[in-house]
Amino acid sequence: MARLPPPPFDSWSRQCSSVEGKSWPEAHPTRRVLNVPTKCADELISQAAALLTESAHLSDGWIAADVPRALIQVDPNSIATWTAKLQILVDQNPDLEILLAGSDRYPQNLRTVKSRPALLFVEGHLRGADDRAVAIVGSRGADSTALDTARSLAHDLASRGTTIVSGLARGVDSAAHKGALEARGRTLAVMGTGIGRVFPAENAELSESIRRHGALISQFPPGYGPTKTTFPARNAVIAGLSRASVIVVAGERSGTRIEINQSLVQGRPVLLWGPLLGAQHWAKTLAGEPLVEFVESASEIEESLKQFAA
Repeated sequence: MARLPPPPFDSWSRQCSSVEGKSWPEAHPTRRVLNVPTKCADELISQAAALLTESAHLSDGWIAADVPRALIQVDPNSIATWTAKLQILVDQNPDLEILLAGSDRYPQNLRTVKSRPALLFVEGHLRGADDRAVAIVGSRGADSTALDTARSLAHDLASRGTTIVSGLARGVDSAAHKGALEARGRTLAVMGTGIGRVFPAENAELSESIRRHGALISQFPPGYGPTKTTFPARNAVIAGLSRASVIVVAGERSGTRIEINQSLVQGRPVLLWGPLLGAQHWAKTLAGEPLVEFVESASEIEESLKQFAA
């Protein structure tokens, strides 16, 4: 077993994300599947392999950028195994991007989150406009009224140029993704599994549409399966990617409350959908807290974002 020092994220970013003030596409030929300069591709894969090896020691399968890593015992053979797997993966997947915390390509909104993932896998394409993202989330078992609301609201916001973030789950998440796609807008799906493993399986076709018109994002090792801890962890990334989280429908003890808590911990607004939540005691109580309020339209969401940003 070897003691591995923490990957030099900031150093990697300076050396490989830009050269003499030029972005990497201007400065270097690129390895297309990694979206980085050719000379940096091997370094990127090596650091990603080291992080994946370290994450195997953690119960929920991923590692935060702010976790001290110098004391973690790492098996060099495991790093070599992951390096080989990643080489194959990126060579076979032209839409795959591997992002290290600290690199220029790491999502802007997520950079300020303390427990942001040290490593992200992205299938599809991230754009600068995704900084204007809003999360739309809610219960998996939502009724038709809530599903229609999520779909319509996502359509309206996406039509206005807002990227819709959600979690690819059944119910409200799926409806939000579909609404954004129907508007020919952008949507990001933050997965509770690793890249290459869609859950629920019934969303495989939806995930392919999201990949083509947005991005699939995972903080977990490729192929990693769903567990009780992966979905709460991915909720923190949904909140971190978004300027605010819109809660369409949720029970007092719903898993959606994790998303609410993560948003507030990160200092991001939580917007409760008044027509469906306005009569619920827990929602009315929560609406008395800073950064939380009821909304009833896409226009109100945009106005709330302006007020919270002021």
